[in-house]
Amino acid sequence: MAMSDYAIFHNLARLHQYPYVLFVAHFYNWSDNSINTLRMLNTQGSLTAGQISEQLDIKPSSVTQIINKLEQVHAIKREKSSEDSRVTIVSITDDGLSILHDLENVATSIGDELLEGFSSEDVKTLNTLLGRLIENASQESMRDHVRSILADNEHWNVMDSLVPNFKRSRSIVLAHTDPEIFNKNLTPEQVRMHIHKKHQQLFRS
Repeated sequence: MAMSDYAIFHNLARLHQYPYVLFVAHFYNWSDNSINTLRMLNTQGSLTAGQISEQLDIKPSSVTQIINKLEQVHAIKREKSSEDSRVTIVSITDDGLSILHDLENVATSIGDELLEGFSSEDVKTLNTLLGRLIENASQESMRDHVRSILADNEHWNVMDSLVPNFKRSRSIVLAHTDPEIFNKNLTPEQVRMHIHKKHQQLFRS
């Protein structure tokens, strides 16, 4: 690989950083799984705090904080279960849907800015080239190499202790490179459940 080829990876990294900064600037108050909670409630319907905790793989106390925060801005509502009064059911509200709508608008706006000056043919070509990169990155040899590196718990113990959520990030990458789900037409919910299961298997203390 020529030295100039390495510039591609540098530029891809920069391309990832800039939209992320712009996105966070709009939603910096929602960096604690609040948005993920709203998305789950929107796609799956009403859930209990326990179900949210399990699917996001976070502590029940963290879920309580998220629910309290979302309730303060009227994004969700809490109701007692008709089947068991000890169980609280959480549902998304119209205000919560508005937050998700704003999120989508910001993402669209950032995308429009990134593609400013691109013709439809440019966009088509770019998408084709990115698809080829993804295809190359998806080769079995590449996936096996990534898994062999990230599955070495001893090697990553220090990072697990220093970087919040690093362990979960590892489990997500490992699950997405798992032959059991790779190239299968799974729903987002099925992928989430597979990730949660693999996270427990790979990093059970």
